[in-house]
Amino acid sequence: MTDIQVHALKGAMSLFGFSLGYWVYVKFYEKRQTIELNFSCRNMLYGAITGAAIISTTIFPLFALDYYQVVAYQSYNEVLFALIGLSTQAIFGVILFSGIVFRFIEPHLGTKYSLLLLSVLLGSLNIIIDGPDFVVLLSSILMNALWFSIYILSRNLWVTGLASASWLCAVFATGILDEHWRASAPIVSSYSGPILITGGKFGPEHSIITILVVSVCLFFILRLAKQKKTLINA
Repeated sequence: MTDIQVHALKGAMSLFGFSLGYWVYVKFYEKRQTIELNFSCRNMLYGAITGAAIISTTIFPLFALDYYQVVAYQSYNEVLFALIGLSTQAIFGVILFSGIVFRFIEPHLGTKYSLLLLSVLLGSLNIIIDGPDFVVLLSSILMNALWFSIYILSRNLWVTGLASASWLCAVFATGILDEHWRASAPIVSSYSGPILITGGKFGPEHSIITILVVSVCLFFILRLAKQKKTLINA
């Protein structure tokens, strides 16, 4: 098996074990129904479409305006395994941070402060990994806020997880991600032009276009969540 295939298998097994452990904990320790793990195919589809659509609002113009250029086309042999690996990674993170951490502190701090605190903390981790960069910090904070806001609106971890997964898979499909994933992408791309627009080596997630689009989405998602009364006051 290749590294990507092993990664996909380990990711799927880890996600299954983690989600099962989460279900057992909630069912037998918290003694309640795990409504946040309910399957709703329609809502899960909406979540997947939402994540891909938001980041594609950045990706398509970058290709259309020639800021991103396709350098080469590659085999599709490992694309499926890469998508599985990326998706399980994204959903795992959502269950951990939205299902456990966010859900734990929300009753104490309220929805808004929990959203702000965790988004800033998780976003700050990126500058530790990628180096001090204000745009990366801001975009990372906003991306984390986006996943939390989708969870706040849907109160469903699969909906949120699939939104995050489809976003990550759309970025993977551009061939811009790091070498580990680029080798399995259907295309290899390069970028040119201002880093503020292209995102540079960090990819479309950290483009100013993404920052603006996610900011607008956050406004409307949280507004809708307020209308649906899914926000909690401490």
